[in-house]
Amino acid sequence: MTTTLGQDCVATKRNGESCGNKAIHGATVCRAHGGATRHVRQAAAVRADFMRWGLDAQQVDPGETLLALVSQSAARVAKYAAEVAEFIQEAEDRGIPVRKALVGDVWTTDESGEAQKQGEYLRGLVQLENSERDRCAGFCKTAIAAGLAERTVRLAERQGELLAEVLRRVMRDPALGLSTAQRELVPTLAERYFGEISA
Repeated sequence: MTTTLGQDCVATKRNGESCGNKAIHGATVCRAHGGATRHVRQAAAVRADFMRWGLDAQQVDPGETLLALVSQSAARVAKYAAEVAEFIQEAEDRGIPVRKALVGDVWTTDESGEAQKQGEYLRGLVQLENSERDRCAGFCKTAIAAGLAERTVRLAERQGELLAEVLRRVMRDPALGLSTAQRELVPTLAERYFGEISA
């Protein structure tokens, strides 16, 4: 679905004419034709955000992007953690107190005899690891929330389908004695009342 900000609603009126209202930002329908429902508003907000950045929401899968970010961040955390562990081991092998390297400046000489400020390096490395851990946790939290939201939307859609099927069967039941004209009126009434309730 391609959407543009401020486009016309694609729905039609009962008489077959185009709706004429403006669709909500990021969607193809106006508030009266489904744009007021929560899941449509949420999806439209995501699309509108993509469009503000000049991206096509259809070509960028948020789920795949989030999974890639989680994987990348987790790999960085592991890399930084391994580097910190290696540095600590190396410092201990040289007799450098690691706690001192974390809170103050520690100068050592490398193989070539040059002085190096190791405490500053270790502090920076630990800060990198900590911030990447926080970032990774944030990505994971977002991924979990996105999965829960998607399941909630799917459940709501399934409940809507079940309710619609129950209504269809009730309206067709001979026990009610509804005429064909009365049964044909049901979708129009349902659309009207749905619009009133969701507005």
